[in-house]
Amino acid sequence: MCLKIFETLFLLSAFILTILLIIREFGITKKLSPMRASDFVSSIAGFLFAYIIFAILLSIFMNGLVNKAVMIFFAISPFIIGRLVTYQKVKIYSIIQILCVILSMLYLILI
Repeated sequence: MCLKIFETLFLLSAFILTILLIIREFGITKKLSPMRASDFVSSIAGFLFAYIIFAILLSIFMNGLVNKAVMIFFAISPFIIGRLVTYQKVKIYSIIQILCVILSMLYLILI
């Protein structure tokens, strides 16, 4: 029962995070005032935190070592990408982050 709840919450947070990252990456926030843009980025941080927490909880409750390892990888992927990113290549790494979140949703749906 806990596993299904965590799966649902993970998929919901990953979906909303994907939408927010796409909106942020493709320039909608550049038209906002600095205060509203700050609020928008704060909401992205909140959903990223939820995404990481639910991925870790899923890795605890999932069966199989491979499934646990994959979910841990998805949980730490924002930190790995964050260490690699440079200001000049932020758009490329943002797209990689979006793809990583989408892949995590697909992985969870397909297993």
